[in-house]
Parts: sequence; structure tokens; C-alpha cells
Amino acid sequence: MEPDKSGVNGGVPGSGSRAEIDTSAPFESVKEAVSRFGGVGYWKPSNANKLCGTEHDMEEVDTEKLEEQALQLEKDLTLKERETLDVLIELEQTKKIIDELKKRLQWTLR
Repeated sequence: MEPDKSGVNGGVPGSGSRAEIDTSAPFESVKEAVSRFGGVGYWKPSNANKLCGTEHDMEEVDTEKLEEQALQLEKDLTLKERETLDVLIELEQTKKIIDELKKRLQWTLR
């Protein structure tokens, strides 16, 4: 089957059916749309109650604890950066050894 080049199918090759375009009048309200599709029209936003509640239920934050945690995290980060640097240095040394071994191998095979 040849691809449809007319643009009717959106230019999708191998598409055998035509696209349908809904030309009916738009819904006047959400209630009308819900009733047309057979649903019940009682809806309220689920996030509305949660947002209001969180503003009033804020916990007291212990700034001293947070500062201690931040200091510990900084120490951990510094340690991990050092470990990473050590691994990168070792990797670079290993690459140099491999290059030297390759050169020796090529020289012995001549």
C-alpha cells in the first residue's frame, strides 16, 4: 500500500483510515460535558483543602539541628569529592600503564 500523500491522514504513511474532526458546538459548561458523557457532576478540587491545611500546620523547625545537618552534609560531600579525585588519578595512571603496555606489545610483534 502506498503512503497517502494528500495530507488527509496527517501525512502518516500506511494509515488506512481518515481522521475525524469534531465540528459540534463546544460545551457551555463542565456540567453539560459531564452529563453528555454519563457522569455525575459533583466535583471539587482535591488540592484545595490540602493547601489550606498545610499553611496552618507548619512545624517548628529547629535551626540548630538544620545547621548541624548542613555541616555534616558538607563534610560528607568533601569526603566524596576527595574519593572521586583519588579514583580519577588512579584511572589516569592506569590508562598510562595500558598505553605503555600497548606500545611494548606493538614493538615486540614487529
